[in-house]
Amino acid sequence: MADPRDLEKALYERLRNRYPAAIPQQMIPTDMSLRDRMSSGILNMMGENTDPVARRRAQGLMSAMDFGPGVVVGAVDLLDAQNAYEQGNKAEAAIGAGTGLLSIVPGGRAVAQGAETVGRSIMNKAKPAINLTDLPRANIVQTVPKEVKTAERVGTTGAYRGAPRNVDSEGKLRTMRKNLRDSLSRGTIGRDWYERSSRTASELTGGREGYKDLYSGTVALTSAGASVPANQTFAVRGYNQAITGNEINTGRFPTNAAAGVQGMLSGQPTEFGPKRGPFYEALNVPPGESASRPTNDLWMARAFDYRTPEGETWSEGLGEAQHRFMDKEINNLVDWANDNKVGGFDNWTPEKVQASIWVDTKARSEGTSVDAAAYDFSDNLRPLTANINVESEPARGLMHLAGSQDNPMYAELLQEGQRRILSNDQGQDMVALAAGGLTRQTAPGYGYYKGVSAPADTIRVMAAPSTGSNQIDPASRGLLEGIAATQGLLRGQESVGYNFVRPGGKLTERNAAMVDIGKPAEQAQMLSVGARLDEEFGGAIIPTNTDYGMNYLVVDDLSDWARSNGIDPENADAVAKGWQAKLRQITKAELDAKPEFGVNSGDLVGSFEAFKPSEYLPAIEQSGATGLLSRAAQDAAPALEQLDEALIKEYPDIGVRSQILMTTRNALAEGGIARVRELVDQGILPVVALAVIGTAAVTQQRSRRDGGGTDGV
Repeated sequence: MADPRDLEKALYERLRNRYPAAIPQQMIPTDMSLRDRMSSGILNMMGENTDPVARRRAQGLMSAMDFGPGVVVGAVDLLDAQNAYEQGNKAEAAIGAGTGLLSIVPGGRAVAQGAETVGRSIMNKAKPAINLTDLPRANIVQTVPKEVKTAERVGTTGAYRGAPRNVDSEGKLRTMRKNLRDSLSRGTIGRDWYERSSRTASELTGGREGYKDLYSGTVALTSAGASVPANQTFAVRGYNQAITGNEINTGRFPTNAAAGVQGMLSGQPTEFGPKRGPFYEALNVPPGESASRPTNDLWMARAFDYRTPEGETWSEGLGEAQHRFMDKEINNLVDWANDNKVGGFDNWTPEKVQASIWVDTKARSEGTSVDAAAYDFSDNLRPLTANINVESEPARGLMHLAGSQDNPMYAELLQEGQRRILSNDQGQDMVALAAGGLTRQTAPGYGYYKGVSAPADTIRVMAAPSTGSNQIDPASRGLLEGIAATQGLLRGQESVGYNFVRPGGKLTERNAAMVDIGKPAEQAQMLSVGARLDEEFGGAIIPTNTDYGMNYLVVDDLSDWARSNGIDPENADAVAKGWQAKLRQITKAELDAKPEFGVNSGDLVGSFEAFKPSEYLPAIEQSGATGLLSRAAQDAAPALEQLDEALIKEYPDIGVRSQILMTTRNALAEGGIARVRELVDQGILPVVALAVIGTAAVTQQRSRRDGGGTDGV
C-alpha cells in the first residue's frame, strides 16, 4: 500500500507547485456516483488527465477506497480540502488534506480524526494577543454662525441676507430652491459619502475613537482647495507625521494644518472653523444620528450659484451671513427630502443632503458622471498602501521548527497560528495598529526568493509620499520600518521587506510594477513567475505577494542583463524600455495580465545574512513609536512561544526551537525592546553570526532529544 506521507507529498505538489495545463473539454455525467466523483476529484488534485503519473496516483487512491466503505470518507475530506484551498483557507486545506490521506489507509481513520482535532485545536487556541491602546479624544469646538435679529431681506434692494447676489425676489428664491432640489435628486448616489468615508476611517484605525479623531480631523484640516485624492494624501502624511512625533508639514496650508493637529493632540478646545468643523463632524457622525450643520464649501457655493461682483464663479471663503443662509436652506431641503422620500429614503440629514448636492454639482462642473464624482475616502486606497511582506518560517539558519520547511501542512499551520495571534478579528495586523498605523486587512499569500516559496502575509499600512515627490515621506518610512522590524524580531526572520509603489513615474525612474489579477497569487503562480524572472534577470527582479496579485521589484543592477540582450548598459532609456517590455511578455504568458509600472521607494530591515536582533533595533528605536511597538511585542512574544510549544508537542517531527529566537522572545516578554537592547549590548544576544550559533544550539538540542533526554527548552 502507498505510504500516506508519499500521498500527502503528491497532493501538495499538485496544490502548491503548478496549475494544470489546459485539457480538452470532456463530457461529465450530471448524476455521478460517489466513486466517480472521488475518482474525478482525486485525479484533478493529483494532476492533469493527460499525465500518466497523475493517473497512477489517482488509481492508487481509488484502490485504497475499495478496502471498505468507511475509507470513502477520507476521499471526501480530500475534496473538501481542495475546496478550502481554492477558497483561500490554507490552514483548513492543510488539515483536511492530512486527515483525508490518513483516512484512506485502512485503520487510519481514528488517527485522522485525532490529527484533525489536534490541528483545529491548536488554531482555535491561537487568539489575538496584543492589547491595543487609544489616544484621548480630540476636543473639537464647532464654529456656529451667530444668530442675528434682523430682517430676512434688505429693505432697499429686496435681496435676501446671505443669499447669492441675484436672489432678490421671491420668484428667484423659488428658482434657486428648485435648482437645489433637482440637484439633490440627481445626486442621491452620494448621500452616504460621509458614512462610507467614516466607516473606512473607523476600520483603518481599528475602531478606536481617539485615533479616528486624529485621522478624520487631519482630513478636515487639509481639505481646503484639495481634491479628494489629494486630500487623502495630505491626511495620511499629516497623520503619520503626528503619530511618530515628526513635524507636521502637509496640505496646501501646512501652518494651519499643523496648528490644528497639535490642538487635537493637546486635548485642549480646538476650533476648525465654519467649514472644516462641520466636515470633521460629518466624518464622525454615529450611525442613526446627524451632523448639526452641513459642510458649506466652494462646491456648495457654486451649487447655490454664488458669484463675484463681476459675475465670476465663486472661489473665496464664505462669510457668516452666507453660512447662516445656506444652513437654513439645507435644513429646509432635509424636510422636503424626507416628506417626499427622495430616492426612496426618509432618513435624510443635513450631511446627506449636502453630499448629494455636492456630488451632482461637481459632476456637472467637471463633465463626469455622478458615480465618478461620488469618489470618497473609502475608494482606491492602493496608491497610498504600503505592503510589508513577512513569512512565518524563521530564518533557515536557526533551524527553528525546521520541519515546516518541507511540510506544507506544518508551514500553513505555523502561518495561520501566527496570523491569528498577531491579527484582530477583522484580519488587521495588530502590531501595525498598536503603532497607530492606518491598517488594512492582512492579505495571506506566498513569498518567493531564489526558487523557494513559503506562506507569507502582506501587512498593508497606509503611507504617503513626500510633498512634490513620489518617494515615501520620512515619517511614513519610519513607521513602516518600525512595524516591519518588530515583525522580524518576533518571527525570527533574517530580514523583512516593504514596498511602496506609486503608479507612473518617468521611464527611467521606474523600478517596479503592479500586476492585478483580482486576488492574491497562488503559490504555483509565485513559483512559476519567480522562476521566469530568475531565468531572465538572474534575481535582479523579484515578485512579492499582494492582495491583488503581485508586485515586481527591481532589487539589483540590470547591467549584466542589458549586455546579454545586446543593450548598452549606459543607455538608461534603452535599458528601461527593454526590461519593461520583457516584463510585459512574462506577465502576459504567465498570468494573462498587464503590469502597471511605477516607482517603489520601499526597502528592507534586518540582515540578509542571518537572524540578528541587533539589526532590527535601530528601525524600532527610530520609528517614533518605540514604546507602542515594544508593548505590542511584549504581548505577542509569549503567545508565539506557546504556539511553537503546541506544534512541537502534537507534531514532534516539525523540529525543535532555536535558543536564539527563544531568548529573544523571552526578553521581549520580560521587558520589551529595551530588554532586547540590554541583551545585545551585553553580548548575550550576539550582534553577528547568529545563524551559526542558532544551528549549533539546535544541533545540541536534537542530540539530547535523540538520546532520550529533554531538549531543555
